[in-house]
Amino acid sequence: SVSEAHAIVDFNGTRRNVSLLTLPEALPGDWIIAHSGFAVKRISPEEATESIKCLVDALDGPNVGSSPEGSTV
Repeated sequence: SVSEAHAIVDFNGTRRNVSLLTLPEALPGDWIIAHSGFAVKRISPEEATESIKCLVDALDGPNVGSSPEGSTV
């Protein structure tokens, strides 16, 4: 869900409020990079999938981010 200044973002099943003041062009369904409660950058679904894969590989956990359900607005 997106309002003028905030969005509820799904971080692999955990929902958080994120400020859109730094990324006002974000739309519902967009994949984003968020840091410290702020949306930083929109990314493609392919970039999101690759980022999730890299995190899984780095953490070496079989269930961490195993599906492409990372950060969506």
